[in-house]
Amino acid sequence: MYGSPDYLIINVNGAGKPVLMSIANSENSGFPIDEDRAERIIRRRELSLFADIGKFNDIAGTQLSTDRITCYIGSLFLVRGVAESGGVKRIIEMVFNLSAGKIEYWKEY
Repeated sequence: MYGSPDYLIINVNGAGKPVLMSIANSENSGFPIDEDRAERIIRRRELSLFADIGKFNDIAGTQLSTDRITCYIGSLFLVRGVAESGGVKRIIEMVFNLSAGKIEYWKEY
């Protein structure tokens, strides 16, 4: 996922089942992605990743546009985690290089 904190763009080629199930909740998205449909999407992309939004929408039964989702096929991924407890907030950011199998960047603050 990337984008602003208020409006995330989801990469459907790497999103987990709960994320896939959450992206089609707007009234113009077609049918909601339930658990069975999310599992079907995951099984389909195990065969080959989605090359474009149209193929994803065909399988998902949605009508999402590129301002909500992407089908990026790449090897660098940004992971950002935020936790807060007892008034203390910690943020961890990392860039993971999937093809090299290593962390390229790590920052805690």
